[in-house]
Amino acid sequence: MPAVTTFCQFFGCTGLAVPSDYGDVPGKIIADYEGEWSYIDGVEYGSYAYGSSREFTAATPSLPVDGIAYYMANPSHHEIIQAAATYGYEPNDVTITIWAQTLMDGAVVIEPANGDFIILAGGDGTWRILSYRRVMDGAQWKCMCRKSVL
Repeated sequence: MPAVTTFCQFFGCTGLAVPSDYGDVPGKIIADYEGEWSYIDGVEYGSYAYGSSREFTAATPSLPVDGIAYYMANPSHHEIIQAAATYGYEPNDVTITIWAQTLMDGAVVIEPANGDFIILAGGDGTWRILSYRRVMDGAQWKCMCRKSVL
């Protein structure tokens, strides 16, 4: 399998196209998400670090990765129910959305993993990823996180 080096190679998009795994969906809005986070209030920049449970390979990028764009919010009702059923929910758990295009080390795309850390801007804390999913547009990772120590 060839190395993935760009955002579009990872998500299967080309230019303004939607990721290929969505197929030919009638009425699907085609949009270019590059730099989208810079137009949204409340987006901040932090760092990303691997957790100790992550498997390291020769392709593992250097860490921490600085400059990730993220948005922190309270989890939705659905996310709370899913968390409670899976790994236990605590009232201080949050949802952190990371723009995938900023979660790169040079040209290497990083996929979040359970146990990795998001380090908030301005020393406002470190959050451990409990679960994650790619948002349907493919441009973001939505991570359920718990306050932690790196």
